Amino acid sequence: MPKTPAGIPHSILTDHRIVTSKDESLAEEAYHLTTPELPDLVHVDALPGTKDQIPPLTLLRAYGELAISDPQYARSYLNIVDQLAQTNPDDHAVLSALAWREFGRNTPEAIAWPSRSGWKG
Repeated sequence: MPKTPAGIPHSILTDHRIVTSKDESLAEEAYHLTTPELPDLVHVDALPGTKDQIPPLTLLRAYGELAISDPQYARSYLNIVDQLAQTNPDDHAVLSALAWREFGRNTPEAIAWPSRSGWKG
C-alpha cells in the first residue's frame, strides 16, 4: 500500500525524543523507568499510580525473548519458569519452557523428562 502524505509534521504526533546517532546518550529519565516489582524490565503501558500486575505468562514470554540475546535475563526467566511450573503446570508455554530448561542441562535425566512429566506431545 503506497504511503500518503499526512500533512502533519512527525514531531507534532510524538512526545518522545528520537536519538539521532549511536553516540548520543538517552535522556536521564530513561534510566529510571524500572520498578521494584520489575527491576529489569520497563512496563511501557503501565497506568501511573497503580501497582504493576503483569500476568506471569506474559513475563515468561518477555524474559524468554530477552534471554536469547542477553544472558542477564536468564535468571529471571528461570525463576518465572519455576513459579509457573507450580501454578500453571499444564500450560503449553510452561511445558515448553520446562522442556528447554531440562534440555539445557544436557543430562540423561533431561532426555527422559517428557515422559516423566506426563507430557503427551
